Amino acid sequence: MSDMPTAPATTGKGLLKDEAGSVTAELALLMPVISMLLFGTIYFGIALTNYQQLTFGVLTGARSFAMARGSATPYSAAVSAAQTAAPNLTPASIALVFTVNGTSCASDSACSTALSTATGLPAKLAGTYPCNLVVPFATTVTTCTLSTASSLIVE
Repeated sequence: MSDMPTAPATTGKGLLKDEAGSVTAELALLMPVISMLLFGTIYFGIALTNYQQLTFGVLTGARSFAMARGSATPYSAAVSAAQTAAPNLTPASIALVFTVNGTSCASDSACSTALSTATGLPAKLAGTYPCNLVVPFATTVTTCTLSTASSLIVE
C-alpha cells in the first residue's frame, strides 16, 4: 500500500514543499528574456547583412567609378553597379557621394570632367543606408544609419 500516490498536502508546511507548477512559473518568468535575446539577435543579424551588402555595393561602385576615366557616363555606371551589387537593399534608400581627389561630383558630366585629369589620384565613393534596430517588447525603434566608403586610384 505504500506504492499508492498520496494527495498533495494542504497544510501550511505541506504547501511550501509542493513543487507542482514550478517549471511553468520559471518558464513564464524567463520566456520574455529569452525572446528578447532571440529576436534581438535576428534583427542585429539583418542589420549586419545590410551593412555587408552596402559595403560590397560601395566597393563595386567605387571600382566601376575608378575605371571609368574616359567614359561619358561614369556616375550613372557607378550608381548602377553599386545598386546591382546590393540586391536586397532598397536602391532609392542608398545614398552615394562621389569624390575625385577631394572634389565632389554628382552628375555624369561633372564626374567625367573630374576623372579626365585624375590618373593616379584617389576616387572615393561613400555610401549610407538607413536601418532600424527593433528591440522586442519595447515601444521604441532605434533608427541608425549604416555607412561605408571605398577609395581607389583612378586608372
